Amino acid sequence: MKRSPLMSPGLGAGVAAFLLAATVAPSLEAQTVAPLVVPSSKTHHVGKFVWFDLVTSNVEAAASFYSQVLGWQFRRVWGIRDYVVLRANGRQIGGITAAERPDEVGWIGSLSVGNVDKAAEWVEQNGGRVLQAPVDLPNRGRMAVFADPQGAVFAALRSQSGDPPDVATTRPGDWAWVELWTTDLEGAHDFYRRLVGYQYAAVRGGSYHVFGRQDVPRAGVVEIQWKGVEPNWLPYVRVRDLAVILRRVKAGGGDVLQEPRDDFGDGRLALIVDPTGGVIALWEGGSK
Repeated sequence: MKRSPLMSPGLGAGVAAFLLAATVAPSLEAQTVAPLVVPSSKTHHVGKFVWFDLVTSNVEAAASFYSQVLGWQFRRVWGIRDYVVLRANGRQIGGITAAERPDEVGWIGSLSVGNVDKAAEWVEQNGGRVLQAPVDLPNRGRMAVFADPQGAVFAALRSQSGDPPDVATTRPGDWAWVELWTTDLEGAHDFYRRLVGYQYAAVRGGSYHVFGRQDVPRAGVVEIQWKGVEPNWLPYVRVRDLAVILRRVKAGGGDVLQEPRDDFGDGRLALIVDPTGGVIALWEGGSK
């Protein structure tokens, strides 16, 4: 694997700034931050990543890139500085927000939790850091931003409208998987087991590890073995034709960090970086 850009724990400040801006936005604009699920499901899947935000130095460039490469639509949230909402397959899936510093670039996943305030207290007492204290985001729910003991940044969310349902088959453009890259497999397991009840299992003859909850796989776990890579949560997007998508990546000013490989499940996998430095995995699924 090629060297990946650094993913700094400081990138949590970008989402934190958005959260604070949203809470003081005019009431008309507050309505533009839509509920996570429409219509409301009122069902929560604790341990599931339900939303992803890209923190970047150039919101417009990043939005244009993902629109061209993955076909995502984007809409600016007026009244909240430098924030756009991403849509795929007719629903909102994430956002792009401005970083406070040019080197703070990366994707942050929102993890469904039972109680954000209790989670924040627990994280602070067990080796993690609270980058943004719990805050109510109008229409969305209660949210906070954390870093785990190894430095991987993630948000915790208790959605007001419930979480997106689990589906048997994802569509191109949808989030397909998420992976924790960490320097301490056992330490990460212990932290997330106690935070959201993850079980930990080795698969593929022990070459890969998975977090699950209530018999549902929720995330992969990878031990970092490459210089210059910081602990982080890496989101996967499903695509229809990986070769075509990678040509779009290069044409759009991005780069391929990991060329396609065929040993990930029943599909093909590649790792890319967008022109602003955000890293994401692309998965051309097989039967799923």
